Amino acid sequence: MKQMIKIMAVVLMAISTTFAQFDGQQAYKYLVKQVDFGPRNPGSSGHEKCLKFLHQEMSRWADRVDLQSFTYHDELRGKKL
Repeated sequence: MKQMIKIMAVVLMAISTTFAQFDGQQAYKYLVKQVDFGPRNPGSSGHEKCLKFLHQEMSRWADRVDLQSFTYHDELRGKKL
């Protein structure tokens, strides 16, 4: 029985994880930074600046950041974005 308790304790410690707390002030700073780029519609300079900013920020927290490009066809306007 004691061995089972020890095994359970080890398993529980192994699967327990801690999560970072949400920082509302930091989130607001990120929001302000993105808004400062101006309109961020695809193809605009604001879009490119925001993309670069987000890529740099995410690169701080990951070994690799993959960008996935795609083309969206707006059926209503008949345009590709």
